Amino acid sequence: MHFIPVAVSYRVCCEPGRFRVVVLAGWWRTRRTAGQDRLVLVRNIKERLFFLPSSSAWTNALFTKMVRCPPSIPPTPGSLTPAVVSPNPSKSSSITNIKLFNELRALHADEFAYLQGRIKGTIDDWEKSWWRRCLDITLEYFKFVAETWFKCAWYMVFFPPTLADWFSMVVLSCATSVVMTILFFCCLVASMPSVTSSANWVAKALFDDVSIANIAYPRIFKDMKDEHLRAAREHLAKPPNRTQSPDSRQVRVFNLDAAKLLLQCAALMYERTTRQTRMAARSAAEHKVPTNGYNTIDDEHQRAGAHIQNVLGVKSADAVHATLHESNEEEDMIRRIAKEDLGLEYYPVSECNSLGSAFCALFWDPNDTFIIVSFKGTTPTDFSDWRTDFSFHRIHANHWVTGFGKVHGGFMNKIFPRQIKHSGPYNTIAKAIETVAASLMRNAKGDEKVNVWITGHSLGCALGSVAYARMVTEVSDLGPNVNVRDAYLFAAPVVCDVDSAGAFNNRMNHFSRERNYQKTMWRITNGLDAVACSLPDAGDYTEWSFTPWNLFTFSHLGCEVKLRPAPNKCVITGHHITPGAPVRIESAFKSSDIDQEVTPLRQTLKCLQNLPIIGRIVAHAPGFYWSSLLEVGAGECEWHEDN
Repeated sequence: MHFIPVAVSYRVCCEPGRFRVVVLAGWWRTRRTAGQDRLVLVRNIKERLFFLPSSSAWTNALFTKMVRCPPSIPPTPGSLTPAVVSPNPSKSSSITNIKLFNELRALHADEFAYLQGRIKGTIDDWEKSWWRRCLDITLEYFKFVAETWFKCAWYMVFFPPTLADWFSMVVLSCATSVVMTILFFCCLVASMPSVTSSANWVAKALFDDVSIANIAYPRIFKDMKDEHLRAAREHLAKPPNRTQSPDSRQVRVFNLDAAKLLLQCAALMYERTTRQTRMAARSAAEHKVPTNGYNTIDDEHQRAGAHIQNVLGVKSADAVHATLHESNEEEDMIRRIAKEDLGLEYYPVSECNSLGSAFCALFWDPNDTFIIVSFKGTTPTDFSDWRTDFSFHRIHANHWVTGFGKVHGGFMNKIFPRQIKHSGPYNTIAKAIETVAASLMRNAKGDEKVNVWITGHSLGCALGSVAYARMVTEVSDLGPNVNVRDAYLFAAPVVCDVDSAGAFNNRMNHFSRERNYQKTMWRITNGLDAVACSLPDAGDYTEWSFTPWNLFTFSHLGCEVKLRPAPNKCVITGHHITPGAPVRIESAFKSSDIDQEVTPLRQTLKCLQNLPIIGRIVAHAPGFYWSSLLEVGAGECEWHEDN
């Protein structure tokens, strides 16, 4: 064990015309944990606060200088020379990236302040004893069941449904109650300390320490070859092909290389849990000081980072920054994988209106012109996520997405919550996209713009669908430097009613005409995935006639691509594009270049996927989608005979 006198360690936050620098000095020691040396504070000597003008040479530096010497020899002032590093040394040392990360951090923190104000009483869940967590899950379960049946009774009494409508309400209420009861007991068991520790040990020992959602294919982030990555990035950055023809039957192109990279981003989102978010909420509460609350200036027009300081105080804002971004091992791991394996920068931008596991993040290449907006899917052990998935009663969405009717209530509340007026999830995401796009415009040539792509898996697919619908409706939300391109969404659940699906399809065609380039929402389905294929979707069949109150009339958004291994053709369904229009799967590599070797892992996944009932459940996992996507070849697709 070695004692290390730390000379300087500080944190920088932008303010108008100056930087606030927190300087810490003290004695630390190294402790070996999990095979790595970690620094542990032994005695804090001093903590001082300095304000430096923005013109100072120090404003562009984060300096941390550690002087290794025996404890009996204190560091001399001359040894305390600063070293310039970036906020994340593994990313980039450029000043532009530092400013970009600071602005994204401030946007995220402002949204967190709105969220933290509505969740009092839940911020300590991550450190409660098991029986208290069980009590919380139990209360949440009974609340869900009570709300489900209350809404069912309300509709049956106060609205004029037909017998078929009554039947749909009762059947769905019964089905969701049964499924949620099973999930309730599963989540109780999963929350047990012994189960959690055992699962963590197994994940580290056998599955490369990936999350439970990715254990089906532990090497998923190592499996994409460099040449495929380059091909995917070239397609994502390529300007859209402009066309003057309004013909809706033009060839639609599904890029296989891009789909693989976007699935990687969607799967990587599962490596983040709720623990750090709850710790940030707890830190905010502990350090909160009395303030005047909301600023007299409209919150929507304040600079990024001002709202959290107005509401929670400066010290609480610092605590949130430190917990969410500066000392977050999960975030560091995701950034490392994104950088080393995918060649992309990563930054979380929204908590999607909860302390649950759902959130939104951006991926981008600082030397290119594309942004990937990714939404996280359902964490199998998070009961709040399951509650979102099964809150099937629909709510009006027209005030957010022009022309829409009703949308799945759980999904809508994640992106467009009624309780948050200004810095809601969608507003924060849109502002973050605009900020990153402005930074990437330095790489654009001529009149090129930054391409924005959407992806997500499961719940993330649903949230991405709702956000994408708004983006193509209100293009100005993302600023003048953006081209909204395609969405590649995996394992899509039903999202909305028939009117919303029709309005979305019309808007997509209209958008293509006014922008002179086509774009498509691709919803990719693997085999008989239970989520993508087994939910009530009568709204997809326009020839069927139901009343608006019938809950079987949920609809999907987008054009479905059913994955088939080469040389078989993938199957296209849906009315998102004109039925019968040519659809081609495109790749920079020929079908003969596909890795035809079936590894034992992929063979095992195939066998599992062919099992009755269980196969439909496991086919939903990202690893199964990745295995199926690897076997798809380039070429023409065929339409389902029902279309």
